[in-house]
Amino acid sequence: MVRRATVRAVDGLDALFGIDAAALALLIGVEISTARRWLRRRALPAPAARLLAIVRLGDLGVIDPSWRRWRLLEGELVSPEGWRARPGEVLALPFLRAQVAEAARRRRIDLQADWIAGEWVEPREESAALAETSVLGPRRRSA
Repeated sequence: MVRRATVRAVDGLDALFGIDAAALALLIGVEISTARRWLRRRALPAPAARLLAIVRLGDLGVIDPSWRRWRLLEGELVSPEGWRARPGEVLALPFLRAQVAEAARRRRIDLQADWIAGEWVEPREESAALAETSVLGPRRRSA
């Protein structure tokens, strides 16, 4: 007999058991008799408990601990701080990173200090305009 890991109704999983057998069977994709047995025993197989935690609570921490306190709510990824991102915004992250890297590269080339002399080298006029609109923040001058 193969023994399966189960998750008892502890550690906040009580909220998961607030649904009826039909709803549980539909959410998890099992027969209603299986859902009834789980509810009667107040224990779910660990994979089913993780899936239910995602579906009911939006909790991504059940998949991987590094995503603890991140949620999927109403089609948005929500950070522990409450920042929200739609799928299109998440897909845009590589493009945004590339833009920031390019801006940083231009800034390093055009707005660099003369480190040997310890003096600020004034940028060309077009570089100064770039610095004023930079996503990296205002430039710092040495004192």
